[in-house]
Amino acid sequence: MMISMKKNMSFTRAFVLMFATLLMLAAPASAIIYVDKDATGGGDDGNAWGSAYTNLASALNENTTEETWVADGTYDPDEDASDTFQIDNHPVYGGFNGTETLRT
Repeated sequence: MMISMKKNMSFTRAFVLMFATLLMLAAPASAIIYVDKDATGGGDDGNAWGSAYTNLASALNENTTEETWVADGTYDPDEDASDTFQIDNHPVYGGFNGTETLRT
């Protein structure tokens, strides 16, 4: 009886571990919204450095769940430097040179 119980516990642990691994693999990767005040790609959709948003406030307004990567520079909200940026519950990283593919 004791051996059977140990086998069932081992099987259960293995199953839970396998299921958790499959869930992590199936989860979509975090998308990145790019912002670069000097971007010249013309797309201004934020899907890559070449088509990065040039206005940080616009990018933050459009982006509600993904990471936001901001190239180095000075960004003023809506033409008025006394205003503030509204950052919701998603990470914003800055200081990029505008060519990175990894945050690290």
